[in-house]
Amino acid sequence: MRRFFAIAPAVVIAAGLYLISLFNYLLFHSLVELFAVVIAFGIFMIAWNSRKFIDNNYFLVLGISFFFVGVFDIGHTLAYKGMNVFPSAGPNLATQLWIAGRYLQGASLFAAPFFIDRTLKPATVFLFYTAVSAVLMISIFGGGFPASFAEGTGLTPFKVISEYAVIVLLVLSAIVLMKQHERFDRKVLRFIIGSMACIVLSEMAFTLYRDVYGVWNLVGHYFKLASYYFLYRAMIKTGFKEPYSLILHDLKQSEERLLAAKNRAETYLNLAGTLFVVIDSSEKVLLMNRQGCETLGCDKDTVIGSNWFEAFVPMMDRKEERAFFSRFLSGRSGAIEYRESAVLTAEGKERTIAWHYTVLSDDPTGAAVVVSSGEDITSRLEYEHALEKYQGKLEQLVKLRTGELERTNDRLMLVSKKLSEAENVERRKIARELHDLVGQNLTALGLNLNIMKAKLASRDLAVLDKRIADSMSLIEETTVTIRDVMAKLRPPVLDDYGLFAAIKGYAEKFSDRTGITVIIAGEDLETRLDMHTETSLFRIAQEILNNVAKHSGATSVLIGMSQDEQGVALVIEDNGKGFDHDEVKRSKNKGRWGLTNITERALSIGGNCAIESEPGKGTRIRVEVRI
Repeated sequence: MRRFFAIAPAVVIAAGLYLISLFNYLLFHSLVELFAVVIAFGIFMIAWNSRKFIDNNYFLVLGISFFFVGVFDIGHTLAYKGMNVFPSAGPNLATQLWIAGRYLQGASLFAAPFFIDRTLKPATVFLFYTAVSAVLMISIFGGGFPASFAEGTGLTPFKVISEYAVIVLLVLSAIVLMKQHERFDRKVLRFIIGSMACIVLSEMAFTLYRDVYGVWNLVGHYFKLASYYFLYRAMIKTGFKEPYSLILHDLKQSEERLLAAKNRAETYLNLAGTLFVVIDSSEKVLLMNRQGCETLGCDKDTVIGSNWFEAFVPMMDRKEERAFFSRFLSGRSGAIEYRESAVLTAEGKERTIAWHYTVLSDDPTGAAVVVSSGEDITSRLEYEHALEKYQGKLEQLVKLRTGELERTNDRLMLVSKKLSEAENVERRKIARELHDLVGQNLTALGLNLNIMKAKLASRDLAVLDKRIADSMSLIEETTVTIRDVMAKLRPPVLDDYGLFAAIKGYAEKFSDRTGITVIIAGEDLETRLDMHTETSLFRIAQEILNNVAKHSGATSVLIGMSQDEQGVALVIEDNGKGFDHDEVKRSKNKGRWGLTNITERALSIGGNCAIESEPGKGTRIRVEVRI
């Protein structure tokens, strides 16, 4: 049933054309020729516009040749008897244009299979056919082409021989084509062979007619109509409905193999843990694997065809990277070069990639591409930079701490030396006080005891009473002196009641002795400090108050003491004349050693001392000790 519906339209068309020929043969002839011309131009358009996509030189030669065959068929139609386009030429011109077109058609069908495996430039082929057609046209219209039809006698021997020559070319074309049948799609090949067979029958019919309106001419045009119908099925209909059937059979298989290989290669590349990018000479991205898309944060479908430098290279690096790309692309194919460079992700962040570049060239076309495989080393570089930074900071810190330790050590040695000197001074002072006061009292006490011993024998009670009273006085004075010396060494109140009470008691005596008002702020510490710390802070308070009395000219002093989680703070502030602290630091006046002793005593217990003073604005000293 399907075959019936496929054949029925052809039968109807053939019958309709026959009726038209009975009514007006010229109209029949024009319709058949115009159908052939349309098919010829359609074949040309398909072959020409698909030349970049279909690697099929057979169809390229066939398509270009049929364009010029169509031109000759147009000329044949316009010159046909009764058209009156060329009224003075007669039927010979139409026949000459016909035979020239058939020679061109037969020769092209015969030559086309020989160009299957050869590289052709479409423009060159087109120019060749243009030149051949121009020569034929000039010879026909210039009178140099042999006569093909004579009024009254019909076809000339040249015309008949030419038809048989065309038939031979077509038969040879079919034989050559059949020998390469495995390289053609079966359906396309069948239609082409059928078209050749119809052309052969058409040419045989055209060797028999004597009248251009005769029956054999009619039969020949029917076969021509059939041959072009088969070409329409092979080239145009198949080209639109099944375009891949026009490709050579082995090329289709090669493409399938290449596609499978490409898919496997893409799978391997996508499984790789490195970036893989292919860039052509126009800076366009041809290929990027999954790792590359993930690293750059882009979609594979959108990245292909984009400009690599505009899309993925930071603006400040583009000039340098383009220069490297151009230099490397023009170098030796297969060369490999390592380079680290920055790339720009879709989010606008920079990543550093360690690239291995190589150039691959396509020998037939001479085109070259740069193949790049890379590893994202941003995290590693950041770690290395951070490590270098921390190493530098550590070296600076070690150097700083070493210097501080050296300075602290020097200061501690100086403190130790000064404390030793101070202790020696205190020892000499105590020794002098004991010698001057206690020693004298003890000597006087000894004399009294000797006198009392001598007077006991004489029982002189008045003298004894006087000596006993004097001895008691000496003992009491000695006791007070020894107590004062002990208080200077370490006040008993410091042991009994703590640092705050000791400083308060000393401040009251200081105020009584100097007349300087002393205000105590704060209260005793919640927790007792160790003995060394308490003693050092007490000595610091003593030293500061002694300096106030000696140098400041102050009328009042404020002493504050507080304790928190960090430690203890002792603040002593006076309203004296003050001094230039920087100048005192530079001065070598030993009279200012008291400030140095205060600072060094604070350092000896792990604290620090801040001295603030300006001329005319008093002095404020803050000692902090961490606990």
